[in-house]
Amino acid sequence: RTSAHDAGFGMSDARRALLHIIKSLFVVGASKNVLQVGLSALVHLLSEFEDLQPVYITVLLSQPSADRQRLLRPAGDEGDFTGGRKPYVQGNSSRTYEEKCISKLWPHLEVGKTLVRTFSSSEFVRLQPPHLEVLLATLPEEFEESEAEEWPGLYEQAAQHVFDALITPDLHLQAAQFIRHFWTCQNEHIAATSAEKSRGPLIKALQALHSPSDQPKVKEVSISEFLRDLKNSVGGVVAVEVTSAVESFRESFPDEYRHSSLSKVLL
Repeated sequence: RTSAHDAGFGMSDARRALLHIIKSLFVVGASKNVLQVGLSALVHLLSEFEDLQPVYITVLLSQPSADRQRLLRPAGDEGDFTGGRKPYVQGNSSRTYEEKCISKLWPHLEVGKTLVRTFSSSEFVRLQPPHLEVLLATLPEEFEESEAEEWPGLYEQAAQHVFDALITPDLHLQAAQFIRHFWTCQNEHIAATSAEKSRGPLIKALQALHSPSDQPKVKEVSISEFLRDLKNSVGGVVAVEVTSAVESFRESFPDEYRHSSLSKVLL
């Protein structure tokens, strides 16, 4: 064998060994301080080691809310993506470790895809606040033109779950933020395609909102105001799709429509 072959083989072995070590230490149930340090330390490896992304997301979702939110918060005005050194207490000792704003450092699209794939697992039931926190953090401030064909696919995979969250009181604001980010973005292809892929999930959400259920739901007017605002402020394809969804709901569920405030959306 050539030395180049040996080098390549060795690198592959080293890569597998590194992943094995990381995955054996970086597991839900380990010390939350150890995991918090790991989340900051490993974020730079997510682009190169895609196999690391599923366990990374699982650990991030399992962290206490305050710890997770510190890692997902926006960077400062100076563009500093480090949060400084934080004291972590372990037993009788205390040490400081650097925390980073991981949502500014990770590969947004790839991490988003990894997260959304978990929504399709047989064990997944519905979105919880940690899912939406992380999902929102995977969205870049502005979508890259080179990724414009891929983001609508992620949106479509997440849409039904997000629209279910839209009618859930403690998830409504975050779900609305996710939808708004796509529908109002500067990239016309992403905005139009995501709006088009929303019609079915939106109709199902309206049906669930107006059906008897033990599940807590937002006030119906919150949804009609949300839809009316987007329809009137964005216009174009968004206005067409919102109008079409509401009209389809009116035709299929005339009694529920008559007792709702959705008529204001069509004005």
